[in-house]
Amino acid sequence: MVSLPFLSAQSHVAASAVSESALVACNIYIASASSDSVLQNLLMRAQSHCQYIREHGASKSNSDATREKLPDKSNSDVGCAIRGYGWQSNQIVTGRDNPTMSGCHRYTKTMYPVAIIHAYADVSYNRSSFHLAGRSDCVADAAVHLILNSFDQIDFDCSAQNDSAHPFVGLIDHVSVMPLVSFPVSDNAPSSENIISEQDGLKLSQRAAVDAAKAIGNAITNSQQHAANVFFYGLACPNMTPLAKVRKEMTSFFNSGSLISNLDNNVEPRNLKGDCTIGVPPNFVENFNIRMSPNVSISQAKTLTQFLRGRNISTKGFGVEGVEALTLPYEKINDTGDKSLVYEVACNLTNPKKGSVQHIEKAVDDWVAEQSAISSLGERAKTGTNYLIEKMYRVGTTEQQCIESLGLGYSQSDSINVQYWENHDRDVLDKFQKLLMQKHG
Repeated sequence: MVSLPFLSAQSHVAASAVSESALVACNIYIASASSDSVLQNLLMRAQSHCQYIREHGASKSNSDATREKLPDKSNSDVGCAIRGYGWQSNQIVTGRDNPTMSGCHRYTKTMYPVAIIHAYADVSYNRSSFHLAGRSDCVADAAVHLILNSFDQIDFDCSAQNDSAHPFVGLIDHVSVMPLVSFPVSDNAPSSENIISEQDGLKLSQRAAVDAAKAIGNAITNSQQHAANVFFYGLACPNMTPLAKVRKEMTSFFNSGSLISNLDNNVEPRNLKGDCTIGVPPNFVENFNIRMSPNVSISQAKTLTQFLRGRNISTKGFGVEGVEALTLPYEKINDTGDKSLVYEVACNLTNPKKGSVQHIEKAVDDWVAEQSAISSLGERAKTGTNYLIEKMYRVGTTEQQCIESLGLGYSQSDSINVQYWENHDRDVLDKFQKLLMQKHG
């Protein structure tokens, strides 16, 4: 892990404002994928910050003593006193306590506060995403650190034409904070999914996600840069306004990127770095894309989009429950170097336990069969799956992936040492670098 200085910013705002009693995931979507070195540096800084939080806790991670220089952890023997997730007592583990540790921290199940689970870049969309998970206060702290560094380091003017096929509202286009509820925090404690807050009726895990989302938004608003306007949605919004409604009524999302000619009522961003939507969906949201082959026109691609949208189930008799879908152009380069334009159907799975990737794949098969049925006999050979679909792929993480990466599948007696996190971070960075090098397709 490369030791990098922290951004001198107010990341501690997040740490002091959120609940510590549940685990959350946080996806940060950035409207940039062209500045390879800057994005790699952002990821390395974020990983170093997470490493520091894992050893010292969120509340201390941005003190004046630690902002200037990351401490040398190679021979560290300082104990970790990280508060539990709400039901567990403090645990302190040091090298002295366990001579087999060779001076390295080892973390029990209560000490996996935060990590960058996955980083993704798609240069064709000029879009990157960073996927975090862990204890809510630690995730908020790490998210604020990454976001404010992005504002500081990425050259972006929202008033200028952004080279992006993917619609966007600002540099930090979207921050989604989601509860992780599948894994009980303690073997002897009830799952956070079933504990209801007396304050507002939210599940404890949802309350933690809401607190984290608001802390991130407030930190952006109160930062010295004040580079973006923040709009809350979902459980983080008093009116529980859905993301799509916020994007349509408050931002320029549906008149940006490849959608720029779709609407006349463009909402102009009021800050240099644009707007930022931050919110909490009720469930963990997954992302899944279907890239069409060059044989598929935009009108035909849109029929698949309609075929997958969950809102069409009651009115049209088809769709996948909880799926939101959008048709987007995707530019790729073939083996000869020539550019070609294809189309993708980008899907949000807002309730993947009821509308999963497997349900989408089944629906795609049904759509292919329907295309074949409406074709003439001589054209049916050209309507098979391979003729219409180039690839289907997941973007981002799953709830189970977050849980496993944090080590929550281990028994209470198991532990993970620093080498685990170094290997994990190196793997995330290597994959991110390879994605940045794949300039197209």
